[in-house]
Amino acid sequence: MDSPQYAQPVKRGNILVGESLGLGIPKGDYYDSGETNLVQKTFRRDCDAVFKFASPRDPTLSTITSELARKVSADLETRMSAIAQRSEFCTYSTGQAYYTYPHDINRAANSVDAWTKDILEWATYENPTECVDSQGRDDYATDYTKAYIVAPYYEAFLLFVAHQVKEHTSEYIAAGRIKPEDCRLILPIANEGAKYDDDYIHPSDRAFIDSAERHLVKKTKTLYPDQHNRSFAWGLTVAFRWIRAYVFGPDDIWASSKIDISEVEGRRTFISLLVDWSLSSVDRLGFDPTIRYVLDGSIGVPYLEIDVHNVDATTGRVEKHTYYSKRCIGGAERLTGRHGRCFAVSTSAESMDTPAFFIKNAWTISGGGSTKDMHENSFLNVLHAEFDKSSEFGGSFTQPVSAGPVYINQGDTHVADSTDTAFGGLPDSSKVRQHRRTLVKWAGNPISAAEDPNQVVVAIADAMIALNEAYTKCKIVHGNISDQAILFQKTADGVKGILAEFGYASYIGDGTHAVEASELIRFKSIRSLENPRGDRTRLDDWESILYLICWLGTFGINSAQRREFAADQDRRRAPGFTKRYPTGRASLLLILNWNSDTSSASECKRCYMDDIRSFRHSYLSEMRDSPLRQLAEDIYMALFRHPDCYGTYKVSDEDLNSKWCSDIPDALRAMPAINGKRDPLVLRETYEKEIVEKLLQIVVRHRDTALAALAASIIAGVDKGPAKKSKRDDVPYDGPARRTRSKANR
Repeated sequence: MDSPQYAQPVKRGNILVGESLGLGIPKGDYYDSGETNLVQKTFRRDCDAVFKFASPRDPTLSTITSELARKVSADLETRMSAIAQRSEFCTYSTGQAYYTYPHDINRAANSVDAWTKDILEWATYENPTECVDSQGRDDYATDYTKAYIVAPYYEAFLLFVAHQVKEHTSEYIAAGRIKPEDCRLILPIANEGAKYDDDYIHPSDRAFIDSAERHLVKKTKTLYPDQHNRSFAWGLTVAFRWIRAYVFGPDDIWASSKIDISEVEGRRTFISLLVDWSLSSVDRLGFDPTIRYVLDGSIGVPYLEIDVHNVDATTGRVEKHTYYSKRCIGGAERLTGRHGRCFAVSTSAESMDTPAFFIKNAWTISGGGSTKDMHENSFLNVLHAEFDKSSEFGGSFTQPVSAGPVYINQGDTHVADSTDTAFGGLPDSSKVRQHRRTLVKWAGNPISAAEDPNQVVVAIADAMIALNEAYTKCKIVHGNISDQAILFQKTADGVKGILAEFGYASYIGDGTHAVEASELIRFKSIRSLENPRGDRTRLDDWESILYLICWLGTFGINSAQRREFAADQDRRRAPGFTKRYPTGRASLLLILNWNSDTSSASECKRCYMDDIRSFRHSYLSEMRDSPLRQLAEDIYMALFRHPDCYGTYKVSDEDLNSKWCSDIPDALRAMPAINGKRDPLVLRETYEKEIVEKLLQIVVRHRDTALAALAASIIAGVDKGPAKKSKRDDVPYDGPARRTRSKANR
């Protein structure tokens, strides 16, 4: 659906409400994130409070929407009755029909009649007999003889309501009851000339709804990366004559009972929902009013205005400061969770090219059961108190300026934004979250914007050395290592790395835990994936660094290399390309499993990180020839090939006597079994200090080599440009390594 002015004017960014009109996953989309199936478990069904939740907060506007909905509903019923009495009208009971509609609501009366006729056909469509296969299951996927194309009828309903809303709201505006800026039209997404090939709908609601919801989850998830002011989302599924409305919160999804278009009350309910959306405030639609898109600014490019609030300690008055940004460094990637975003901002629109601060925006869990302040600014304050006077580590961590809740203007008062206030009227959220914003001094660009892989190596080494000091002096582990968490600054000597993103940090040794686990599944350690609420160690952060290096080495360290990678993938999909991949598909890499659900990611990592041969073939062979590739291998050897606890394979009692596992270390053999298994990653914690010392030696050695390479390029005055691409096609692959424990694979 088309959106109000608060939506980002980019691809997919003009969508107001997620919709599912088809039979599940789009064609060609091989990788469905495991989050799709996971979030379906959080649905709170038959929650008709979502209809009231759509109503405007302003009582005056709420009264107007009720009046308007009654008028539109009465007009529709009158027109449907008139058309039904005409002798030429008949309903479809079988077959298929394709329709395309120009999305112009300024149409003549005969167009309104055409929309009404389509709505009547939709409402009176006969329910074909369910298709049941020989085993008694719904065979909706194979029987298209009674398939039904619902999209054009659904569009006709939206266009009819939009036409009526436009006519009636002009009367309210003329009478001074509403303002023009309070109104918007809910229209179908422009898709003229399209045939709805993916919109076959079988009338079996039971068979369809799960698939439709999976499709809806995938489509709704795409709203968050593109719309940086998106706090929550609305959604709709349309199955035959039944419509359901959804509200996607950070931890819960409220789903209404089905609206039956064949019934007068069902049509009235759907009209009320559309009318409420047309007049509700933007925060009711899921947009954050404190982050605004400016499309026609004085500088000639779109940018964001972001408000940061502070409470005056003396007067208690909420003060607002506005910052300006045209760059989101880290966007919200997942449908659920804290929806963390990071913006590079300045104090004026004209100075956005030289940002002065970062703004961190997130929905954080309140309290989390810890007696300590576990917010990011608290960790940063502790680190700066410890290291600001240090000649070696001063400036190794980002510096907070202010932090606090986001305040929403409701009438004449400012209210701290939280799940309690944002979702008031709906059943209580399973978790209480507070909308917080942290202002941090600008410290440099993320390593995902580096020009040279040697810069990445230096930045990673500096960050991990500083993190080791943070553990030694403050007992802090990071918990969210990613390409956004490591920044770099260019210096006279080359590059300096800085560590950021302490929103998931935790203290070690005092019984406290991080408030929640990182959302970046691809960089999480195996044990963090398998036990998100378990104790963390330094080794988890080092393991995350290994995955980050592999990710950057495969997909590229900057946008130019990532475009090159995408072009290479397109070439591999072309006919005649015969290179075999571990996944069996030329279009997919094993590393993509890291970005799926936690179970698939941990299983993939355990399987292919077990020995060096498998690690090389599965991951290193797809990395570019650069310093990152050798650094990844050295870190892997230190992390996973300790002589007393090497590998990732969980050893069972049967394995102890197997000839394939004859060289299991004595320490692992002597380890007590947990659920019948001996996990080398659990035993690895016994040797944490020894392993970390070796890892520090490795990154220091690689940093010195990288600094020398950077210095040589500066002296020579040569811009090295993107790293040389590896000859991936020449790397043979003969299947995953056998699950052996031979000494040759140590």
